Amino acid sequence: AELLVAAKKIATGLKQEGLEPGARIILQFDRNDDYVPFFWGCIVAGVVPIPLAAPKSDKSDAPELLKLINVWENFGQPLIGCRHDHLSRYINMPAVSIEKLSESEPLAETNGVSSDDVAITLLTSGSTGLPKGVMQTHQALISRSAGTTIVNNHNENDTSVNWMPLDHVGGVVMFHLRDVYNGANQVLAPTDYVLSNPLRWLDLIDKYRATTTWAPNFAFALVNDRADEINSGSWDLSCMRFILNG
Repeated sequence: AELLVAAKKIATGLKQEGLEPGARIILQFDRNDDYVPFFWGCIVAGVVPIPLAAPKSDKSDAPELLKLINVWENFGQPLIGCRHDHLSRYINMPAVSIEKLSESEPLAETNGVSSDDVAITLLTSGSTGLPKGVMQTHQALISRSAGTTIVNNHNENDTSVNWMPLDHVGGVVMFHLRDVYNGANQVLAPTDYVLSNPLRWLDLIDKYRATTTWAPNFAFALVNDRADEINSGSWDLSCMRFILNG
């Protein structure tokens, strides 16, 4: 309920910024507690979010910033959503802070969208050239969540642990949206928190009694590399019933 109110405030702010349903906005957040309400504010407003990893520094040659510039230009120079203290990064781009949008009154009615409308544009890695936008409709995302729920018996009693970034399809679609669809509990941890000590992944599963988690293949290797530490530690992972290896 709190997330919905926060999203509706942001939706009103987006509308006041002149964004109509179908308009695009690039999401530049490095904190999950900013990303999640902003993402849902876009959905409520009918605005199409383009999640993109935020620059880790303000240097003009930062790889994430160069990628952002390419994406921004290729998608028609849309508005950028970020934190207030990061506005200076986008000095030559139109940007708005989540703090400003959150000062609005909650949107009374959601803007109508159809099931075939684009809900989110996800970017490819760009390993074979410039990143390409993959457009996912509302119906496709709901169908995906329903399908995996049926096949894998996901439900409202699940607790998931995700530490992958929410600009990644695995983080935002395969876990976050699936869990919202089911009304399940979610533990969203910062990526750097686990990368700096991969065994924190096990800590999170044990602490929150998680039933499902996931990561790309490299993450499992990071855990295996800590075999000596694992032998001297103790975790109760009996709560786990579903692990996805991306």
